[in-house]
Amino acid sequence: MSTLRKSGAFVFALVVVLTVALSLPVWAIANELVDGASLLEVEDLASPDEVAEADVEGVEADEMNAGDTVAPEEALLAAEEIALTPLANPESDFDYEIAEGIMSWYFGYGAYVKQYIGTSKNVVVPATLGGEEVIYINFYDQGLETLDVSACTALESFNCASNKLSTLDVSKNANLQQLFCWGNRLTSLDVSQNTKLKDFDCSANQITAFDVSKNADLRSLYCHANRLTALDVSNNVNLTYLNCSQNQLKVLDVSKNSGLYSLDCSYNNLTALDISKNTSLTILWCQLSYIADTATLEAWLAQAGHTGQVLPQNASPGAPGAPAEEGKSLPQTGDATNALVKALLGILAISGAMVAFANRRVRAPLRA
Repeated sequence: MSTLRKSGAFVFALVVVLTVALSLPVWAIANELVDGASLLEVEDLASPDEVAEADVEGVEADEMNAGDTVAPEEALLAAEEIALTPLANPESDFDYEIAEGIMSWYFGYGAYVKQYIGTSKNVVVPATLGGEEVIYINFYDQGLETLDVSACTALESFNCASNKLSTLDVSKNANLQQLFCWGNRLTSLDVSQNTKLKDFDCSANQITAFDVSKNADLRSLYCHANRLTALDVSNNVNLTYLNCSQNQLKVLDVSKNSGLYSLDCSYNNLTALDISKNTSLTILWCQLSYIADTATLEAWLAQAGHTGQVLPQNASPGAPGAPAEEGKSLPQTGDATNALVKALLGILAISGAMVAFANRRVRAPLRA
């Protein structure tokens, strides 16, 4: 029996070896057939004459480009830039007119875009419309999600307020004089390249910080209802209107803004405010901050021709209701509600225990 088993194993091994040996030539022939088919396909695609003509054209192209000095890296970067450049919307997507007569008095001769009439919520504005440079855009309350005006280098007035923009790039709009982007979803905004900016309204966004030190011509700044913790307007000596209310400012220095006419810094975390250098100030709103010494401000408000509001103020820092110390946080409304619910549940539990104890005391005499 053992001899038969050994003979069977030997036969099985022999069969395996022969199978592998016979398979190798078959695989080689199959590969040659596949390669031949590939060559036939190539020959079908291009005849020898066509290949020769292509070679000649390639040599001529190389000779024509022999004098070019563009480096491969620069050519690659240029190709990538072209590929990434978004296509502008067609002119039919915009309601515009070429400025004539009185309209041209505002910002000069050019294309004035009155509204967007396309269907896409992602808009790329071309540099020109009707053959003229775009100098004015009004896209107020159009439900736009993205907006690209980088091609509009002649743009002077831009209104994209009350949309759904989370980002906005105006770095290429060096001629911009007016920018109204309030009521969006912006968390940051760079206006350092807009040195001609005069009127700027970025209120009702979620901006935590921005720099207006390069905007020396700024005359009106509305940045209220954001999340600003600091604001430097020392370089904005031409500032006339400033509304920075409803932020988280702890300090506000307006000593360099002698021409300031209207100031609203209410609903902040200010503990002091000096307006002694603001000789042109007529309107002041600074209520509901944490200014402890309001006597000077109240005396200013009592003068003829002055208007606004100084009181009430919140409690001073450290007092109940005042801002929390650095690194700490005040209990939120939800936390207080949770604490109240827990207290009520505790009272109910104690009441239940007392009722159960009383029941046991009442039932004890009955059992006796």
